[in-house]
Amino acid sequence: MTAVAAPTYASERWFLLLRQAADTHGVRGTAALLGYANHTGTSQILNGCYAGGTDAFATRVLERFDTVDCPHLAQSLTSSSCRQYASRPCPINSSREVRHWRACQGCAHRPQEEQA
Repeated sequence: MTAVAAPTYASERWFLLLRQAADTHGVRGTAALLGYANHTGTSQILNGCYAGGTDAFATRVLERFDTVDCPHLAQSLTSSSCRQYASRPCPINSSREVRHWRACQGCAHRPQEEQA
């Protein structure tokens, strides 16, 4: 019996988050949380035997499971929610939202601007 080599992505952040979610929710539950009706692809990725590319899957995992502790809201946000708050234009209709926007502009968690 030969040992199965670890997948090349085994040490990447998205895979570690996926493994943690699978340990917590099971493979089927994790696939459902990611929006997949079928758990086969999730299982194959976890087992290192998925034949396709994993970029889109990795993006979905990070959007769903990668969180940031927002100091302004004092709660956890997904990375995509944090990015949406930080990159939006300054709100003009709500002083509460302006305070939040200003806090985002100087926050250590603020995502870096995309280079053109």
